[in-house]
Amino acid sequence: MAYLAAIPTVVFFSYAPFVSHDLFPGLLLLLMLFSADVFHRRPSVILWISLVLLGALAALVKQTYALIWVSLLLANALLVLLEPRERRHWKWLAALAAGAASSGIITWLIYSIVLGAGFPDVPMLLRPWHQTQEFVHWFQREGSIGEIIYQWVYLRNLSAYGVCAMALVIPGLVLSWRNGNRLQRCTVLVWLLLAIAMQQLHFKEVRYLSYLAPLTAVLLVPVMTALWRWRALYRVLIMALLLVDLSAASTEAARIANPFYRSQVSDFLRALPPASQFTGKIVMTERLSFVSPERSAFFGDRYHRITNIIDDQIRLLYGYRADQVIRFRDREALAAEQFEPGDVLIFVNDVAARVPPIAADNRTTLQDHFAQLLGTAERIRLLREGDRYRVSGASAQPLMLLRANGSDAQPIVFTEFVEPSQLRDLALDDGHSQSLELIAFRIHAYCNITGCQTFP
Repeated sequence: MAYLAAIPTVVFFSYAPFVSHDLFPGLLLLLMLFSADVFHRRPSVILWISLVLLGALAALVKQTYALIWVSLLLANALLVLLEPRERRHWKWLAALAAGAASSGIITWLIYSIVLGAGFPDVPMLLRPWHQTQEFVHWFQREGSIGEIIYQWVYLRNLSAYGVCAMALVIPGLVLSWRNGNRLQRCTVLVWLLLAIAMQQLHFKEVRYLSYLAPLTAVLLVPVMTALWRWRALYRVLIMALLLVDLSAASTEAARIANPFYRSQVSDFLRALPPASQFTGKIVMTERLSFVSPERSAFFGDRYHRITNIIDDQIRLLYGYRADQVIRFRDREALAAEQFEPGDVLIFVNDVAARVPPIAADNRTTLQDHFAQLLGTAERIRLLREGDRYRVSGASAQPLMLLRANGSDAQPIVFTEFVEPSQLRDLALDDGHSQSLELIAFRIHAYCNITGCQTFP
C-alpha cells in the first residue's frame, strides 16, 4: 500500500518521459541509503566502491543529485552526534566522506571530457563549471531565477505526489524517528534534508521532487501499518484515499491516448530527411514548443504540459552530423541567400513557458502571433498574373519567403499568390518582373496559437 500511495501518482504518469531524470534517481537514492547502512554495520571495499559508483551515476544523470551524497553525509554525521554509541564510528564516517569525494572527482572528470565538444575553447577541468554558468545565464535572459520561476510550485501542487502519501508522510516521519532503527532514522533525515534543499534551490518544476517518492514509500510503512492495525475506520480511510489517488493517476495515464501526447512531435518532424540521404543543413531559430490543448496544468509549473524540443535532440535522434544542425538565434538576420535547395528551416518566433505572476487559467507566455514551422528550401518560379504573382505548380502545401539582404521585413507565408508589394518589402524583386525564380520553403508542418497541422 505504501508503494501504491507514493509511486504511481499523478506526477509519475504526467512526467513518465522523464523517468530517467526524475524517477530512476529515486531508486539510486534508496539503494545508496541501504548500502550506506550495510556499510555502517559491515564495512567492505566492495560496498564502498558501489557507493562511489552509485553516487557518480546519480550526479551524471543531473548535477542536482550531488545533493544525495551531501544529505547522506549530513544525516549520518547527525546520527553520530546525537547517539553516544555512534561516536566511535567517526572513522566509518570519514570513509563515507572519502567515497563522496571520489564520486565527485569521477563525475567532474567525466563531465569535463564529455563537454569537450560543446566547449572546446574552455580548459578541460573548467568545463562543468562553465556549463553551469551558461545554463544560469541562459535563464537569466528573462530576469532573476527567483522571479521567473514560481517558488511555491511544490506546495501548490502537493496533491500531485499523492493525496494519501502527503497526508501521512509527516506522521510517517515522526513514527520512523521515534520507533525506527538506525536506517529508518537516517531515511527521515535524508528525506528532510533533500526536501529542504530542493525548496531552497531557485530552479523548480513539480517533477524535480519526484525522486523522493521511493523514500516516501519507506516512511509510509510504519504509519500505514499502525493505522491498519488500529481501527477498521482507518483502513477504510486509507483505501478511500488510495482510490482517489489511483483514479487521478489513471486519468493522467489515459492522456497517452490524446493525439497531442501520442504523435504531435513526431508528426511535426516527420518530413525531416533521413541522415543517410541528407547532405544539406538544418537551421533552427529557437527551440520548438508544443502546448497541450488541455486547460489544466500543475499550477505555476514552468513547463508542465509543454514539450520543448531543442536542436541537439533533433541531431541525436535523427543521426545528423554536428555541423548539419545549426542554431540561428537571430531570426531577424535570416535571409534567403543563406539557403540552398534541400536545406531545412525550423522557424520559431516564440517559446512557451509560465512565469509569475501566475494567472488562474495557468496560460503560457506564448503571444497571439506565435508561429513555428518546418519547411524545405526549394527553387520556385513566380509568374505575373494581372496585378499579382502566382507560383508555378502550386500545391496544397503553403510556402514561406524570407527577406533578402538589405530588408528588415518579416517572412510571409502564402499558398498560391503573392503581391508585388510583398516582394518589394522583402527586397526580392522590384515588383515589375513578368517571372522570377526564388528560394522558398515548402511548409510540411505549421503551428500557431490555436494548434498544429501538417501538410503531406
